[in-house]
Amino acid sequence: FAGHVTAIGWDKKCEEGPEVVQMNGLGGWLFQSRKTGHSYQLPLLGRHNIKNALFAIETGRLLDISEESIAKGLFDIPATPMRLEITNAKNGMKIINDAYNASPTSVYAALDILGEIEPTLEKWALLAGIEELGDQEVDYHRQIGEYAVSKNLTGLVTVGTKGLWIYEAANLASPNQLQQKHFPSNEEAFSYLNQIGNENILLLVKASRKAGLDRIVKQLVEGA
Repeated sequence: FAGHVTAIGWDKKCEEGPEVVQMNGLGGWLFQSRKTGHSYQLPLLGRHNIKNALFAIETGRLLDISEESIAKGLFDIPATPMRLEITNAKNGMKIINDAYNASPTSVYAALDILGEIEPTLEKWALLAGIEELGDQEVDYHRQIGEYAVSKNLTGLVTVGTKGLWIYEAANLASPNQLQQKHFPSNEEAFSYLNQIGNENILLLVKASRKAGLDRIVKQLVEGA
């Protein structure tokens, strides 16, 4: 295959790209290959993963792997712990656990994902501080609060000193639009979410690892 270049992307001018793209709820995405018409199921959240998958698909073809085998490999991709990992709380609430790490850009992306999936569920976000942002960390956190409001959430829960900056900005941007709660500690946030959570809620959990939100998820899942 030396010398052959395949353009891959959303643009219709590209030789390979996704067609007939459909959300599969919390199960990820369904799409067809523009090049071959073969159908694929990708069990990952985030529309950007479709393009990444197509690069893997084309690489598989160059290695003479059958389209069926490639499709099975994509379908069997294991979830990475705490990276857009889907889990269920004991109280029935569905959780997108993305508590491994965070940057402002990744928080925006996670909020975008929350907004585009499962339209029948109430969308809630549990957010806390992001580390290593330098002198502008207050502004970055406040911008996240404003962005969260723009995603038409039902509820926003924040934790800790840096989470308070998110909460304050969200409250200024939309004092009455969504249910907002701030807690100084993870224990208080867990108690609140454990009490109000139900099968009609989809909760995004996102922050830097130092915030320890993964422990809240563990408590909610185990019903501690």
